[in-house]
Amino acid sequence: MESFYASFKREEYNAKEYEFFEDLENSVDSYMEFYNNYRPHESLKNKTPNQFEAEFYKNLTIKKSQIAL
Repeated sequence: MESFYASFKREEYNAKEYEFFEDLENSVDSYMEFYNNYRPHESLKNKTPNQFEAEFYKNLTIKKSQIAL
């Protein structure tokens, strides 16, 4: 979460002015979508968080099926 908030403040929040609270809410929602689905993360081997999580669960399922055999 700390990484998300730091990135959000650096890349989104400080670059804009918000007239209404709803504008800020929309900005947070849009940035979360971008951050999780489109923005690669060096710490995740240049994958998005959703790609990394999907790969993790795919590998976990494969390991579980191998154990069951």
